[in-house]
Amino acid sequence: MDEHARPPAPRIAPVKITDVATAAGVAPMTVSRVINTPDRVSPETTAKVRAAIDRLGYVPNLIAGGLSSRKSRMVSAIVPTIAHPMFAGVVHAFSADMRHAGYQVMLSICGYDDTDDEALFRAVLGRRPDAMLITGDIPFHGSDPRDWAVFEREASSWAKGERVYPTVGNHELRLKPRAGQINWAAAFPHLKDNRFYSVLLGNVFIVNLNSTEPMWSTGDQADWLRAQLDHIPAQADFVILQMHIPLIADTQSEFIANIPAPEGVALRTYLEARALTVRQKFIAVYGHIHNYERFEFNGITHIISGGGGAQPYPVLVRGPQDLYRDPAFPVFNYVLLTIHRKQAEGTMYKIADPDAAAYSVVAKDHFVVTAR
Repeated sequence: MDEHARPPAPRIAPVKITDVATAAGVAPMTVSRVINTPDRVSPETTAKVRAAIDRLGYVPNLIAGGLSSRKSRMVSAIVPTIAHPMFAGVVHAFSADMRHAGYQVMLSICGYDDTDDEALFRAVLGRRPDAMLITGDIPFHGSDPRDWAVFEREASSWAKGERVYPTVGNHELRLKPRAGQINWAAAFPHLKDNRFYSVLLGNVFIVNLNSTEPMWSTGDQADWLRAQLDHIPAQADFVILQMHIPLIADTQSEFIANIPAPEGVALRTYLEARALTVRQKFIAVYGHIHNYERFEFNGITHIISGGGGAQPYPVLVRGPQDLYRDPAFPVFNYVLLTIHRKQAEGTMYKIADPDAAAYSVVAKDHFVVTAR
């Protein structure tokens, strides 16, 4: 990892629940109830506590006391999306090598609306993830330093650690690709300018593909992918394939936006064949579509967790293969994937009411997949 010339910023003590209680003039237990069981607290008290939380920048620890080791066993993925249906983004990810299983992988898509971004970031950060994965589209114009300054300001409390793993999307390279690449590499020097790579995290093997470069069936990335799947680590029970543009989609996106394109269909066919020859369970995760979709197709679980803070659009014709049937709109969401040994349990959470004064999330989809 490259060393910065300037000294590190001084550590700031985290805001505690007792600080919030003092600022709001209530007991710490009342703050806890506002966070966990708000229906048991009066609207006036809730408003005071929420105001103190926002003023102090407090992030509730949703797992405090749950683990004596103070490890969340969780990896988080914040996945921004965009409004243009043909935008090509990508997914790069984790670079940690851990020996023990039992981690949680939380996948979330967030766009460019500050209000919705903040709600989803708070929901994710409250679970104290051990690693953060951001699947591209961090700036709007990657060649504009002012857009990176916005990211620095909004994400300075969490986005500079060595466990933060972003990817290069089209917005990172917009409007001047070379300048965008330089800005991205400078923002995340620990990635050493790698634009697609793999990571072994416990019993999860993450394989991240770059949708801005040719993925299949020829070229450096295709050769690299073949090598990765030829040498899946023996300890892995799951292979998570991440990319921005889905390899499978709803009927509406197939006809209107040509998703997936022929290259994507060919890649999906190859992955389906490989999934039959290995004991690991393949799970593919995507963004790009500003909604939520889930498929179980030819041995691969496909999760499209799109929407985030980007301009959402409804999926009016999902088709029979989409296992998510709720027509409610909009769907600002993230997916919590809890992996323990040979079982992966997924739950999709969405913002209950984007127009509410105080955001809350509600579970809207649940699924379980197992490895051989």
